[in-house]
Amino acid sequence: MNKKLMMKSFFLKISIVLMLFSLFSCKEKTPYYQFADEYQNSKWQELQSKITLLQKNLEEKIEWADEVYLLFMEADKKEELVQYFTEMAIHFKDDIFSSYLYFVVSDIYWGMEKKEISLYYITQVKEEIFPVKYDYQEIGFLISLRKIKFDHYQQLKLDNCHILITEYADLIDDVQVLNEMAALYKEQFDIKNAIATMEKILKITDNKKIKDHNINLAKIREEIQFYHSSKDWIYQDLQELINKIKSAIQRKNRKLLDSYVSDVDFQIKFFQTEMQFNWTYREIAVHLRWNNNIVFSRNLEEYSNENEAFLETKNWSLRQMRVWYFYFKRINYPYDEKIDGGWEWKGIYFGNYY
Repeated sequence: MNKKLMMKSFFLKISIVLMLFSLFSCKEKTPYYQFADEYQNSKWQELQSKITLLQKNLEEKIEWADEVYLLFMEADKKEELVQYFTEMAIHFKDDIFSSYLYFVVSDIYWGMEKKEISLYYITQVKEEIFPVKYDYQEIGFLISLRKIKFDHYQQLKLDNCHILITEYADLIDDVQVLNEMAALYKEQFDIKNAIATMEKILKITDNKKIKDHNINLAKIREEIQFYHSSKDWIYQDLQELINKIKSAIQRKNRKLLDSYVSDVDFQIKFFQTEMQFNWTYREIAVHLRWNNNIVFSRNLEEYSNENEAFLETKNWSLRQMRVWYFYFKRINYPYDEKIDGGWEWKGIYFGNYY
């Protein structure tokens, strides 16, 4: 089922349950208005008497609601408070104040780990109440923070990440939120917006250190570089790519061979991890190492698999490293069907695999 339809279906079910709940509760005498403590009963009567005196001033209404909240919570009447505020929000003529009550109810459910029900009440909150502070934070800010916790509602999460970035940037770790947005765009196969978001990350991190060490800036740069590259070194047929490389080497055509090299993170390394160094393709200078006796294996190495392939080549003019293994990697890039699943020449390995 479409995720938007699932969300609507969930809210519809919640709405029906709450409507029945409200109708049923209206028929009941209000037992939850009774408190065990005499002082609490007296306080409750005082607060009830103030309802008809509440003026149009929103601050006054919120102050009254906060007193009710404290009274019920101190008496451990959380469920009764939810019912009372819900009924009041439904019947109260001030939509803005009702929105405040809905948010308080959503906050109670959030604290009870009933996040789906909390989300329903959040959707009843009107934007006019967003600037009002609750626990020293603006309600709009708290709502967006909570909405981004719903991973299964991708668009909802993405929209609220955007709100946090544009309206509350000084209150959040902007790099972390942007990184989440980039991931969400990629999940939706929107690589254009994903890349634009990653470019914002690099722009920000040029001027400050990032807090989240799990964000790999090198990988972000690589993704951006790949997106903007020609990608003309990628071939759907691995054997075709191998044959072209062979031909370029046999003809000693440096320019042609260079065109088959991956433009992004071409690796030159030993199979043995303890013998690593930082050569680049340019530094190894293949055109200075070839000769007329280069031999290519007829088959890929046995440790090759559906995503990585190794081809043995021999007789290179490099002392103590005359055997080179060409490394090929399958492209996983679902954002572009022309190259997704294709192959690139990704590196050269030395030494023994085992």
